[in-house]
Amino acid sequence: MKKSIFLSVILMGFFIFSSCSENKKSEEVNKQEIKTQNEQQATQKPEFDKEIQQFVGTWAEQIPNSDDELIFKLNSDGTAESVNMATLLYKKWKLDGNKIIFTVESIGNHTSSTDDYAYKIESIDKKEMILTLNGNKFVYKRK
Repeated sequence: MKKSIFLSVILMGFFIFSSCSENKKSEEVNKQEIKTQNEQQATQKPEFDKEIQQFVGTWAEQIPNSDDELIFKLNSDGTAESVNMATLLYKKWKLDGNKIIFTVESIGNHTSSTDDYAYKIESIDKKEMILTLNGNKFVYKRK
């Protein structure tokens, strides 16, 4: 009886040890696979989605009753830049369904605020982008 209990304990210990060993090997393989995938992604040149690419570039809006334009640039990495606006600084942009969201910093007298504006995309082509916000239409020409 003592021998069978002793043998059972030894066999259980062996199974537990081998089970833990297999789990540890499996975890190490998974970690190595994830590391390899991350390294491959880091070395690959990103391919930009065609939908995003059509927005990339410099855009200008004609100021009504003026010869001046408001100009901003949308970069492929999601950043944005104001070209000729000192008090309205475009910082970022992203697409969300049929909307384009701009993160803009407005600079006033001794104050500034950063806000997100979600414009509905009415149309876009190689020359023109038409957006609406709160019932107002904005027409941008590609520079």
